Amino acid sequence: MAGSRQGRTPHRSDRRTHTRRSVVGAAATVAGGAALAACGATQGAAPGGGGAASAGPVIISYMGRGRATEEEIYRGLIKDFTDKAPNVKVDIIWAGEGGADPFAEKLTSMLAGGTPPDTVWVHGNHTLDWAAQKVTADLTPYTKEKGFDLGAWYKGPVDDFRWENQLLALPRETSALVMFYNRSMFQANGVKEPTGDTTWAEWLDWSRKLTRDAEEGKVFGTFASAGSFNLFQMIWQNGGEIMNQQRTQSLLDSPAAIEAAQFAVDMRVRHRVSPTPADYGTQSLNQFMMGGRLATNTTNQAFALDLQRSKPFDWDAAPVPKNKVKAYAQASSAHGVVRASKQPAAGWQLVSWLSGEEASRVYAQKGLVVPAVVKVTEAEVFNGAGMPANYGKTWREVLKLARSFSVTRHWGEVRTTFDAELAPALDGKKSVPDAMRSAKEAIDRILASTAQAR
Repeated sequence: MAGSRQGRTPHRSDRRTHTRRSVVGAAATVAGGAALAACGATQGAAPGGGGAASAGPVIISYMGRGRATEEEIYRGLIKDFTDKAPNVKVDIIWAGEGGADPFAEKLTSMLAGGTPPDTVWVHGNHTLDWAAQKVTADLTPYTKEKGFDLGAWYKGPVDDFRWENQLLALPRETSALVMFYNRSMFQANGVKEPTGDTTWAEWLDWSRKLTRDAEEGKVFGTFASAGSFNLFQMIWQNGGEIMNQQRTQSLLDSPAAIEAAQFAVDMRVRHRVSPTPADYGTQSLNQFMMGGRLATNTTNQAFALDLQRSKPFDWDAAPVPKNKVKAYAQASSAHGVVRASKQPAAGWQLVSWLSGEEASRVYAQKGLVVPAVVKVTEAEVFNGAGMPANYGKTWREVLKLARSFSVTRHWGEVRTTFDAELAPALDGKKSVPDAMRSAKEAIDRILASTAQAR
C-alpha cells in the first residue's frame, strides 16, 4: 500500500500544496516588510484556486502602469524580489502612461482574451467593478496568517479595497492632492505663502498678484482644476456632497456644488489667473510649473519626484485652500492577485512585497507616492531627509482629514461624464449652473442603470 501511494499521480489539491510550499520556502527569505516575512507561515487556502506544480521555477506575471520613472522603480523592486526568492520568476507587463481607466480597459481586454496577468496594479475607483466581475482574488486568508499585521497599513486605503468582508487588493499608497508652490516666486513678490488655513478668497487674491506678463510668456498664479477629483473635493469644502447616501442620485445641482464649480471656472475664464490647455500646450502642468510659468499646482505626491530630481526652484507644499470647511479627498492604488491565476501563492508573495515595508520605503524615498504603510510614511515622507520644511506637516494635516469618495459601479464613467458636461462652461459656451444640471442628469442616468455592488 505504501508503494502504491508513493507511485500514484498527485491529486490536484496535493499539487497545489506542493506549489505553495515551494514558493513560500523561497519567498520566506525575502527581507524587509512584515508582509513578506509573514508569508513563510502561509498554509491557508489559496485565493482563486491553485495550479499544478512545475519542475522549474514558478513563473508569474505582473501588470503595472506609469511613467518611465515609475517603471524603472518597479523593475528594480521586482529584481530585488526575485533575487531573494530565486524560485519565483516574474514577467513584467508594463502598460505605460495613462490613467486608471485606460489601464482597466486593457486589463478587461486581456481577461476577455484569456491571457490575464497573475498580479496587477489596481485603483480604488474600480474596486466595485472588479468585485462584481470577480477579477481579483480575496486576500483575507493570507492576512490572517501568523506574523501578518494589516494594521500596519492606513485604514482608509485598506477599506478602499474591501467588499463584502473580502480584501481584494493590498494597498500601495494613500493618494491625496496638495498644493505645490514655488517659494522663490512667492518671496520675490512679497506674497504670503499658503498654509492649511488659506481660504478660497485668499487663494484668488494672491493668484492675481502672482499672475503677470513676462518675456517667456504669461506667468499664472495658480492652476484651478475643474476636473472631477479636484472639483468634487471643492464641493466638500463648500459644505456640499457629491451624491446621496444611497448613491442613487447625484447632488451636483445643489447650491454648494454650483458655487464651487463657479469659483473654479471663474479662476480660469473670468479672472484669468489659471492657464487653459492653449497656454501650456504640449507640456504637462508639472513641466509648465518647473519652467517658471506657474506659481502653484494642485496635484499628488508624484510631482515631488520631478521637483527633487530637477530642483528648478525652492519649493514646498500646503493643503489645498478651504472655503466653509477643510476637506480633502483621498484615493488609493494597490496590488492584487488575479482570481484566474494558476499561481496565487506566488502572486501573494509578490503582492505583499510590492505593498510591503521595504518597497514602500523605496516609493517614499523616490517621491513616487505616499505609502499606505504607516511606519514608512511617518519616517520617510513626513520626516524624510531633504524634504521642504512644511512638507511633513502638510501631509499629516491632509491625511488626518482625508476621506474617500463613495464610489459606485462604473465610477470612471461617472467622472468622465462629469468632465465632459462641465467642459462647455470652461470654454465659456455654457453657464456653470446649466452645465452642473446637465452633469447631474447624465450621472443620474448612469446610477439608475447600474446595479450597485455594495
